[in-house]
Amino acid sequence: MSSWAKHGVTRFARREAVRLGPVDGRVRSLAPGVIGTPQGRQEAAEHESMRKLVEATPLGRTGRSEEVAEVAGR
Repeated sequence: MSSWAKHGVTRFARREAVRLGPVDGRVRSLAPGVIGTPQGRQEAAEHESMRKLVEATPLGRTGRSEEVAEVAGR
């Protein structure tokens, strides 16, 4: 997902949280970073900035889809 798309999801979540907050609604947005998918691996291989981003993460690796699914299921 491009940074513009992530920005759009964040703005949407904030707007909905403001709208639904008064009726005790909650809105969640998940932005997991670089995930080890075929597309993510291709981007990391083609773009130096992606490799550096992965190296700068606390785990020093890409995320796994199972990890995202576990958090999203809570």
